[in-house]
Amino acid sequence: MVYEEYVRKAIASGREYHELPERIRTVFSPSDWRNHVKEQCIQRGIDWGSSLARTVCSEGEYYGELLKCYKGWMRMYPYHLASYVNRVMRISPFRYYIDMLVAMLVAEKAYHQLPNFTAADALRLVGVGRNEYIAILNACKNRRVMWRVNRVPIARELLPQMPKEPARLEPWWGVSCVNLGEGEYRELTPEEMAHVKTASLTSGSVQVRDLEEAVLRELLRKGLLYIEVPVLPEDRFSIPPLEGFVSNKDAAPLGLEGGADPLESVLYAVFVANNERLTVSELAGILNVDTRAVQAALGVASRLGFATRVTPSIAPDTLASSPSLSGTRGGLGRTSGGALASSPVQSSFAPLIDLEEQEEEAGTCKGLGAVGRFGSQTL
Repeated sequence: MVYEEYVRKAIASGREYHELPERIRTVFSPSDWRNHVKEQCIQRGIDWGSSLARTVCSEGEYYGELLKCYKGWMRMYPYHLASYVNRVMRISPFRYYIDMLVAMLVAEKAYHQLPNFTAADALRLVGVGRNEYIAILNACKNRRVMWRVNRVPIARELLPQMPKEPARLEPWWGVSCVNLGEGEYRELTPEEMAHVKTASLTSGSVQVRDLEEAVLRELLRKGLLYIEVPVLPEDRFSIPPLEGFVSNKDAAPLGLEGGADPLESVLYAVFVANNERLTVSELAGILNVDTRAVQAALGVASRLGFATRVTPSIAPDTLASSPSLSGTRGGLGRTSGGALASSPVQSSFAPLIDLEEQEEEAGTCKGLGAVGRFGSQTL
């Protein structure tokens, strides 16, 4: 429908409901508009603070719905939204993938339904690959009667209870602190307390190289600190032969609207076109993709061990002034000036649109049916 296409582009360009032409408002009620805005922003994985979603729902409601949809679509953990999802909501990547695997086990889904990069990240953090998943599912089914009546507790019991030890921590990676409760703070050792204060009071400039590795790994295991991967437009990366990549039959869950992850498409394109002589911004120009999307993709590839940075080390003061891939929020371990990188996937699928040219086209269509969902449409 032309009207729906117009509204989709209006949302992408940041128009609010009162700015729409009257003939569009007669077809889309304010309630329809709110639903469309929230759905489209979630499908594109946009930060609440830099999207129209902030005009239609609260921050907590938005991110809660986003995580629910992401798990249902089996997308990768939204690392670019960690400033709220991890720091405020306290949903760590490990907990996120455990919830996803529990849902898969309860529904007795096949492992190959897990998208490739999601499977690789879950294997890195949880330690559950194809063979482990099949073994756990068989163990669940062997519980027979108990499995029929009480699936969720059994699935959680058989899955790992703690995240895997990180195989590697690059010295240039950033470290940020979650919002600690009083009880958690009281249980910290003096060394851990010093590391938490360093990570929370340095405005996001602290790097892995600045902390003692053993203490850092323990705080990461407890979920009190989390890793950020800052990628700058002038950085260069090499992509060696892939190790640990999980190749599944289905690239995205079938039959789920909006299931395909826009970032996954950028990752595949980066793997094909990247050259270590190209900077991130130059690579983005070749791919005709927004630089922030390539930054986000290379950040994920670096976490997974699929990409290695070949640029010289960046001084901490340079990192502090550079945009962060995790959002624009200030506070513990954040940079207040990282607006450009707060929603890296957003603009790669949101080209500039001349909405005025679409109004005449929309006005020529009459007798349109009921308003549908934006389902599989992603920008």
